[in-house]
Amino acid sequence: MKHNLNYSPLKGFNSFKKAYELAKKYRFDNLFIAICNKPTNLLIKGKEPNPNKIYVGISVPKKSFKKAVVRNRIKRLIRVSMRNFIRLNQSNEQLIGMQAILITWHGQQINNPRQIKLSDVETQIYKALENILNKKKKIETNTSIID
Repeated sequence: MKHNLNYSPLKGFNSFKKAYELAKKYRFDNLFIAICNKPTNLLIKGKEPNPNKIYVGISVPKKSFKKAVVRNRIKRLIRVSMRNFIRLNQSNEQLIGMQAILITWHGQQINNPRQIKLSDVETQIYKALENILNKKKKIETNTSIID
């Protein structure tokens, strides 16, 4: 069955805070990813979340990247990568079961926005999310065997 998942930004301070509290957290080289699975009691701007959307929150710390230009470029590249990943994995059951994904990018110091490319960000995002989806799939198959 083909689902029509869409990317949507996670907005609102309380939404981020609640999502971090409810999320399962994963750490990779330059990434920290927190994932909230459906169903949650997460409210997006005080409303129930849309079941056909995956809410994505992106954070790039000022402590690691001093220039706003660099932080904004990294955020933009992560957004594009996430949109592409969701579009390519529409039928993945583990992805369909996700409500919110929070991504924090940590990396080496960058002073010029041209130093980071889409291919750099996209490969790391894809590897990390595929790793998480594979872990979730293994856990689900192991629990179904036990039942």
